[in-house]
Amino acid sequence: MYNIVYQPNKLLKHVIRQDGSYFMVLLYLYQKYANLAFSPEQINRLHTKCVQEELITEDCFINFAKTPKIFGWFSAEGSRKVNGEWVTNLSDLSIPPEELGYNSPTDYVLLFQRRMGMKKYYHFVVGNKNGKVLFDPIPHSKTVEYGTIKSYRLFKIKVV
Repeated sequence: MYNIVYQPNKLLKHVIRQDGSYFMVLLYLYQKYANLAFSPEQINRLHTKCVQEELITEDCFINFAKTPKIFGWFSAEGSRKVNGEWVTNLSDLSIPPEELGYNSPTDYVLLFQRRMGMKKYYHFVVGNKNGKVLFDPIPHSKTVEYGTIKSYRLFKIKVV
């Protein structure tokens, strides 16, 4: 296997450590299928490239439609080409993805929300269709521990 860099790593840019859970989740999916791991320096470089190409904002906001291009930059930095495509955003899983026509391997990105007074906190993780967390970029995240799943985002990943 490979050693994953987690979001709190002090060698990562502050903005990634603070707001980069979605970026780190997409990076994790690439690394999982490519069977490799990026160093903190490579992750910082990828963030800079994705910002320069306007695929993400400086504070790590990602437009779903640009996900395949982000995977393209990950593949350029890594040694294997892996395509990632955002399929749909589900508020629940009452309709199985198979019934929506997605028969290929899929991964779920779960968005957790936690409220503290008037503030809302959001955090992305990789999970399964039952809501079980398989990868949390911030291990033992309080938003996962005390929050609830706000949405399921379904991805198709393919090693080329």
